[in-house]
Amino acid sequence: MELDLYKLGRRVAGTRTFHGWTQQGLADRAKVTQATVARLEKGQLPRVALDTIVAIADALGVGVDYLIGKTPDRDHLPDALMTPKPRRQRRKALVG
Repeated sequence: MELDLYKLGRRVAGTRTFHGWTQQGLADRAKVTQATVARLEKGQLPRVALDTIVAIADALGVGVDYLIGKTPDRDHLPDALMTPKPRRQRRKALVG
């Protein structure tokens, strides 16, 4: 089986942005470097270790099968990921 690095990268980036996280935020949660996340999202990490994929999947709250393209888009995601998070409203400054 050949790993589709483009699909892996798009799914990592899409799920990360869904959470509202930066690449550094995901890297911190997965205990990898920001450069690893960036290269993975661009499909430029040809020798990605399985433990890296597992750590990123765990941090994102999805299965490895989703990240590597073995399950359809979003069909298997937990309900918490299916419902968009409400955006925080900015408070307007009071001008006195």
